Parts: sequence; structure tokens; C-alpha cells
Amino acid sequence: MDRTSEGDFFISGRGTNTVYLVSGKDGSILWRLGGSDSPYRDFVRKDFNFSAQHDARMLHANESGISLVSFLDNASDGYDTSSPTSSDLVVALNHTDHTASLVTRLARPDGGISDRRGNVQALSQGSYLVCWSQSGWVTEFDRDGRNIFDIRFKDENMYTYRAYKVVSSTFDSLKSPEVPAIQAFTQDSVRISAYVSWNGGFGVTEWRLFGCSGILDIIHNSDVLELSMCEGKWSLLTEMSRQGFETRLDYVSEFTFALVYAEAVDKSGVSIAQSRPIVLRKTARKLAEAGSTGEENSLEAPLASYTSRGQSHAPTKATSIIVKTTEATATTAVLHGLYKIVRGPASDFFGWITWILLGWCIILASASVILSFRCIYSNALTI
Repeated sequence: MDRTSEGDFFISGRGTNTVYLVSGKDGSILWRLGGSDSPYRDFVRKDFNFSAQHDARMLHANESGISLVSFLDNASDGYDTSSPTSSDLVVALNHTDHTASLVTRLARPDGGISDRRGNVQALSQGSYLVCWSQSGWVTEFDRDGRNIFDIRFKDENMYTYRAYKVVSSTFDSLKSPEVPAIQAFTQDSVRISAYVSWNGGFGVTEWRLFGCSGILDIIHNSDVLELSMCEGKWSLLTEMSRQGFETRLDYVSEFTFALVYAEAVDKSGVSIAQSRPIVLRKTARKLAEAGSTGEENSLEAPLASYTSRGQSHAPTKATSIIVKTTEATATTAVLHGLYKIVRGPASDFFGWITWILLGWCIILASASVILSFRCIYSNALTI
């Protein structure tokens, strides 16, 4: 959807193979282009067709009654096909004689079909960036229609909905509103493994890991962990080049660190973002031995406990408490199952009805057994 300078809405209806201009004042349809039910109602298409389109944009409208619009002609919804290949279309609409003329067609380079998703971005100097969705494929065409830029995901099973080109002299305007995420574990209080990522972060070439020790009392009495809690006490532990979406940093030290945080660094070595500090957690199993499943045999409480919402979540000697996460004895499993059976019906109305019906059936069965014994006894006396 796009909005014009007059406040009207330019909307793409993929399911109806139509683009609409809708009044921003009363919601009425001012005009439509395409549509299988009435393809020539508002504009006669001279030399093109389209279907299952995406990302309709109003590029220009002048006082002489000519509008210039663009959209991705997917040309197929996966069932019906209107053209042999998907294309970026730029169309001129003449509001005087109600005709629609093709100005530019930029076809998918391999002549294939993108039957879902995708978009078109008009760039400066008459060039266009087109996202074909499949494999995250993006193509940039210059004003003469030449392919000057082509990129796609390495994994062919990956897709993207849309893609945009952003030109900026710095990454300040592109910084993600999110802060970098970090999880860090230690195997024996001195070997640390941290995992960091930054969703939407641009320009990261390196990650740095910092640690702080000697503030257990401060952490214990704090509701929120802040970098300022360790002001002047942070030590650079290690650094690692960015390894993709998630980067692992390993460090071995003779000291025990209570808090760690990660810092994102650009190619000039300038810090561009920091994660929040987190309490280092201890795992009783080597991370390398956990394998690709990511499961742990046991997970110990944080090396330093801290207060959240007024409640302490770990004892003073936190490292002595081990909580089993994947192992359970057969006895425990059976007892837990019985507990769920007993507790389950009491949790809702239908559970109570189930128990009442079951009890009634038991009563009837018991009565039947008693009557049977009485009959047998009476027959015995008669004989």
C-alpha cells in the first residue's frame, strides 16, 4: 500500500488481480486497474497484462492527468499464469482517455516465475531494484534496463518477502532499535563460551566480550543489571570476527567473572552497539559435547544470584545447586503422571463432569454386583 500526496491510498489486491486508488476521505474506490471481472472498467490496457501482483507504488502524478505507477507482476498465483515470466512493470495511466500504457518491463533474468511475494523499489536516476523473493534473489536494473547488480541467498530454500536498497554515509541511521542479544555459559568458572547476535544490526565486523568480577553483593541487591554497575571494572576478555548471524566467543581465564556483555564493532574498530550485561551461567556439561541438539544434561544456577521483582532466584552458594533438565527416574515419571490424572479433572468444569459420570458408573457397577450375589444367595436358600 502507498499513499498519495492528496491523502488517497494506492492498494494492490493480489487476489483480484487489481490495483485500486481508494479515497482517504470516505473510503470509496476512485479508480481501478486490472481485475478479471471487469478488466477495462476504468482503464484500457493497451499492450500488457498482469496478475497476482505485489507492491503497487504511485511514482508520479502531474496536473495534465497522467499518473506513473509501478508494481511487481508475479504473473502467477501458483495456479493460473498470465505471462511466461514475472516482471517489474512501470505503467502510465491517462485519466483523460482512460488508457494504461506500458512504460517499462524488467523481466526476471532467468525467465522464471515468482508466484508469491516480491517488490519493486524505484531508485535515483531511473534505476530499479527488484526482489524476486525466491532464494532472496534481488536484481538492480539501470535506466537502460541492464542488469548491474544481482544477489541471492546461498541456500536455495530461503525466501524473503521484500528487499530495499539503502544508501547512507554512516550506519547511524540504519542501527537496529534492538540491542545485541547474548547468552554466556561457563563449564568450570574459568572457561567461558558466549553466543551473540544482533537482529537487524548493520556494519558489524567484529564482536568483543567483556567481563566483570567482584560485585556479587551489588548484583544480589539489584533489580536491573546495567553496564554502569561495573564502571571501571570491565575487562576485555576476547574478540572474534563476525561469523554470520550468531557468533561464538570462547575465553579461558584464571579469574571468575560474574557479569559479561558483548560489544559490536564496525570495520573501523568503532563501537556501534553493546548488549545488556548478563549473569554468567554454569553448565555441568561441556558445550562441545552437547552436540547440535543444544540439550544439556544439567544446568546450574547463575554464578551470582540477583533479585528480580523483590525475590531472589538463587541462594548465596548458587554453584552448589544443580537442576536436572533432561533426566528423570521411572518412579518420578509414574508419580507425575498419576498426579496429572488426579489434578487434571479438578482444573475445569468438564473435568468435574467426567469424574461425576465415572463415579456414577462405579456405583451402578457395584450395585449390579451386590444384586447378583443376593440372587445367587436366594437361589441357594431355595434349593
